[in-house]
Amino acid sequence: MKAKTAILIIIVISAALRIYNIEQKNLWFDEVYSWKISQGSVVDIVSETSGDIHPPFYYLVLKFWMKLFSDSVYSMRMLSVMLSLLSIYFIYRLSKLFLEKDYQVMLVLILYAVSPLNIYYSQEVRMLNLNLFLCLGSVYYFLVYSESRSKLSGLLYVLFTILAIYTHYFAFLILFTELILSIIF
Repeated sequence: MKAKTAILIIIVISAALRIYNIEQKNLWFDEVYSWKISQGSVVDIVSETSGDIHPPFYYLVLKFWMKLFSDSVYSMRMLSVMLSLLSIYFIYRLSKLFLEKDYQVMLVLILYAVSPLNIYYSQEVRMLNLNLFLCLGSVYYFLVYSESRSKLSGLLYVLFTILAIYTHYFAFLILFTELILSIIF
């Protein structure tokens, strides 16, 4: 019960740090670009991103998010905040796989919660936190599938990996690492 309470406190602190002053600065060029691309139809988004360095999935998610919650600065940045907070789930699960003691897991979660870099990028209308969430999910389900060979974890691994690649091409680095680990082990 103490661990669940500690995790809840960490999530609340993490949320507070990410929401604090979320509207302090105006949208900058890349955020305006994200907003602009997401204004188009699904076909327009896919077409526009075909000539861009970023794939379309984040812009599609942002489009859906804006339909639900508006395109205010606060609302658009809250998408990144929510994805940053959802990433805590996979950070917790991965930490439980590798660390023996609960206090070690809590330390990892605290370090993530107060990470200035993650707090900063959690307040931007960009694909970074969606990519973080999807890559963490890919790694987690890769490890679970490697151990259990469960069809569900295999399916979730493929889904998270494909969506990560369609969010940011850096996700290929995660995929290559997973493939190398599969070959080695």
